[in-house]
Amino acid sequence: MTEIEYELMPSKKKHRMIIYIALILLSLPIIIPYAWLVIGAFATDLRGVIPTGLTLSNWKFLIEPIQVPGAGVKYPDIWLVTFNTLFIAAATTILTVFLSAFGGYALSRVKFAGRGLFLALTMVLRAFPGIALLVALFYVINMFRLYGNPWSVILSKTALMLPLGLWVMKGFFDTISWEIEMAALVDGLSRIKTFFKIMLPLVRPGLAALSILAFIYGWSEYILVVVFLPTEKSWTLTMYLQRLAYQAFAGEVSVAGITRPMIIAVGLWYMIPIILFFIFAQKYLLRVAVGGVKGV
Repeated sequence: MTEIEYELMPSKKKHRMIIYIALILLSLPIIIPYAWLVIGAFATDLRGVIPTGLTLSNWKFLIEPIQVPGAGVKYPDIWLVTFNTLFIAAATTILTVFLSAFGGYALSRVKFAGRGLFLALTMVLRAFPGIALLVALFYVINMFRLYGNPWSVILSKTALMLPLGLWVMKGFFDTISWEIEMAALVDGLSRIKTFFKIMLPLVRPGLAALSILAFIYGWSEYILVVVFLPTEKSWTLTMYLQRLAYQAFAGEVSVAGITRPMIIAVGLWYMIPIILFFIFAQKYLLRVAVGGVKGV
């Protein structure tokens, strides 16, 4: 019996069908909330949990700033807010990955006095929640006159992410054989060229994983934005969503100009860049180094 005939056997088809049904059932708890979110973003009304009707008016915030009639409340332009969020997330990601790659390589390859203590201290720092360091960060930011500047959030977030980044990248560099690096050095490459041309391509999955984590942490940051960026021009999407939800559900001027489908639409807008970034980066997560030369 050939392989093709075997695959077409009824029992084989039945097993596959059972697997597909099981996968669909397992994914339903994940798919349903996101499907509801997408439908709710285009709904005319949302009573309870069932969206009714379809409209594009919930997305008018992309064209003009949201205003609450009779209350004098005007939100900043969503494109400015999105740019602020993207700038903070992208800069945090670049700085975190850059410093973690160099630091992880040094911790993996260089034996120096106090190396073990340093690694232990970075783990201890990672155990502290960021909010516990908020007062110290505030004094440092004020000292460098960065209060109200997006770089206050970027540098603080990078510092809080570095312990995790160093451990992640050190783990990936530890898996690379010394012989590969030594062969490159023997062939005449300098240490820095070996790092960029040989070592970094071999740890692309680690760089991708760390990039996704850093981007999500930077994109979703709220506490540091509230503390360090007080003006509306510096708002990020997390701040925008919080004020919008407060206005709709707890504020005195709620329902007049802000609806639940509109808030859901803004929430969906907030999620889109993260999804796109993950789709772009996830292909590097699936690459496995073969022969120490290139990924497949």
